[in-house]
Order: sequence, then structure tokens, then C-alpha cells
Amino acid sequence: MKKTIYILIILAACNIHALSTVKITGLDNQNPVLAGYTDISIQKIQNAVQQLGILQVKTEFSENEKPDIFMNISLYISDNNYNATAEIKSTDLNLAAANKKIHVKSVLLENISLLIAREIVKLHDSLPLIIGLTETDTEDYYIAAAGTSTPEYDTYIASSFSSEIKSTTPFSTLIYSAKKLSLKPAVIKHNAHVRELLADINSQIEHNIYKNYRMNRTAPEIYTEHKFIEGLLFTNPLGNVLAPGIGSYFSMKNLGIENPDYSYINICGTFAATFFQVLYVPYKNNFKFDYETSDKSSYSKEYRYFQTYLLSAIPFTFSVSYLDFLALNCQSGKMLPPFFIQRNEAAASLSFFIPGGGYFYKGRRALGLLFYSMEFSYGAYYFSHYNETSKDARYLYGFLALRLIDVAGAYFINSNYSFFNNQINEKTTVKLYLSMDFNGPSSNSYYTGLSLNF
Repeated sequence: MKKTIYILIILAACNIHALSTVKITGLDNQNPVLAGYTDISIQKIQNAVQQLGILQVKTEFSENEKPDIFMNISLYISDNNYNATAEIKSTDLNLAAANKKIHVKSVLLENISLLIAREIVKLHDSLPLIIGLTETDTEDYYIAAAGTSTPEYDTYIASSFSSEIKSTTPFSTLIYSAKKLSLKPAVIKHNAHVRELLADINSQIEHNIYKNYRMNRTAPEIYTEHKFIEGLLFTNPLGNVLAPGIGSYFSMKNLGIENPDYSYINICGTFAATFFQVLYVPYKNNFKFDYETSDKSSYSKEYRYFQTYLLSAIPFTFSVSYLDFLALNCQSGKMLPPFFIQRNEAAASLSFFIPGGGYFYKGRRALGLLFYSMEFSYGAYYFSHYNETSKDARYLYGFLALRLIDVAGAYFINSNYSFFNNQINEKTTVKLYLSMDFNGPSSNSYYTGLSLNF
């Protein structure tokens, strides 16, 4: 039998005590922002509760009815945030785990009810679904007190009782079992369904945040996504050819950022890196600008490979500069970059093509620069000592391990946009560690790792 939850909504900002079925329009001193909010809230909570099949939400009772759970929700505005405190008390000893006080806040009103619903869903990890069995007039057939009104629980019933499902109704399931079953109520686990609901609610919360914080909100979303790719592939490289570092700054305007923030470290670093990649090999060869890649070149074989590597890496230097400016402006302007709803996939894709790119995309500028610097330096060491490194496969394995850590870490690591994390309540899911020791080609060691927290 389902347990009944009774919800009382209190609009503290208006000093109004009202059930969700009570219309609060036309009352004195009401807060217009919260007016009508009870209907939105009760619907979201009711959907979350009833999908799990343990509790049902009711707002009206007859004289003989008694709720199993009381839930008071107080809504108020504080520190430029919408706040809600939900106090849950159970009159049923079997539901004692539900007794708790929950506080959520968000700058977005539409997310408050979702955040409360998410906390109620989490309660179900410790709330049992108790299903009773009754015998029928036909031997080996039983009726379980759960049916299609509790999604997916028919399969749980079959596995829990080692039985076969014959039919279901909205409130019961007819099962067959060759062995005699105990009529003692059974506790059904439902963690998988809880995770599905949490994922669905988190998706709705993230969508609301992205809708309100995405870059260039006046333009269609696909327009900004196209501009992002256009800048990465065309506008930014061409601009940086003319003015390294400064080209990335002006590429931000192409994304719709009117007055982008700038970074002297980015501009100067990009400028210095570009000139290093163009001039280092000629400098080491008495400023002989011999760019012939064949054996006709006056450069040694190692310098020819090193020169080709440095010149080939220039587009990646420009891309890192572009992504660093993107992270800087997203953080300072409280904006989310394009494709952020698919942020993990987008970050991994960027890191696959651009060393450290996914970390910049998620707002982790220091980590992005670290990975780019390590992978760039690794390649520089490899090609500048090509006669030695090409004969030792461990150098190649080390590079592949570093690339794997880069891509996997970019996928799993959380974003570093505080205005987003404070609302989605993300926890750190990944930790990275990396160390390398070069003591000659025969004794070089690599220490790379990726740890995940679930």
C-alpha cells in the first residue's frame, strides 16, 4: 500500500499560508514574483514522488484519513536568491528515514521546485517499497500489491519473488510461482529507478540554467555554436597570424561578446610562443632560415624534425589562446560556452584535437595550460632528440598515456563556473595526477593517473 504525503506550502515572503489548491491571487501584500508558485511547485513534486511508486501526494483529506508524512515548504527571497526550506516529518515508523530538513536555493525560480523534487527522490534510497502478497483461489497464483501505476516494478516483483508475471492492472500484479511463497510483505529495491529520475531532474535543472546563462542569449543557440566553430577554425587562426594573442581577443567579439575581458598573460604568452616556434631552430643554426625538409637542408635530421614539429604546433597555440579567452570571458561575464548541455562530450572532443582544450572549455584555465605545456614540451623533447627517442617505444607509450589522461580527465572533471556549480550542486568527480622523470632513454619513467569518485 502506498504511503500518503501531505504538503503544505508557506509563502514566507508574502506571509501567506496556502495549500497548492488554494488560489492566492488578489490577496493583500502578496509578492508578485511568488504568486501562483504553489501550483508549479506541487506539480513538480507530485511527479517526482509518484513516479517512484512509494508515496502519493494529496492536498485534501476526509475526516477519517491520516497522512503518513507531513511536509512543510517555506519559500522566501534572500541574498538575491530564491530559497526553499522543506521540513519532512513522518508519522509512520517504517518511514523514519524521511525525517529531515532540506534547504535549497537558486537564482532561477523555475529550479526551486526541481531542487526540492530532487531531494525527495534522494529520500527513496532509504525508503523501502513494501509489497504484500495475497493468495488467489487458484493454486500457485498470487496477487502483489503493485502494478503498472508504479513504473518498472513489475520486473522487480518477478525477480524478488522468483516468479513469472501473468498480468498487471493499475494497482496489482498477478504472478505465478511453482513453489509456495511466503505472504510476508517483501521489500523491493529501486535504486536504479532513483538514478534515472535524478538524471532526468538534473537534466531539467541544467537546461534551465543554460537557457538563462548561455552566451549571446539574444541570438538563436545554433548561431552561437556555429560562431564558436567558425572562430576556432578560421577567424581566430587568421587573426593570430596578423597579431598573435590579440587575434584571440578580437575573436571574442565574433562570438557576440561586446566588451570582452583581456589577459596580458595570454596575449604576451601567445606572442612569445609563436615567435619561439618560428625562430628557435634558425636561432640555433646561426639564423639560417633553411626550411627545406629534405636531406638537402643544411640542418641536421633532428633539427629538421624539430622545425617541422614547432611550425605544425602553431595552430594549436592559437587555439589554446582562443579557448583561454573564452574561459576568461565566460567566468567574468557569468556565461556558459556553446554546447554546454553536452559539456563532457564537447570537452573530451576539444582535448582530443587540442592539448588541454577541454579544460579551458570547462573553465579550468590553469589545468588547460598545464596539459598543453606538458604535451608541447614532450613533443619538443621527442623531436629534438629524435635519433634516441625514435628507437625507444616507451616514449610513444608515454605520449599516448598523457593524451589518454588529457581526454578522459576533460570528460570527467567538473566545470569551474561557480554560478553554475552553485545551482547544480556538482561534486568533484575526478582527480588527476601526473609525473615524469627523464634520466636518459633507458631509464625514463612515467607516472600518470586518473581517479574517479562516485
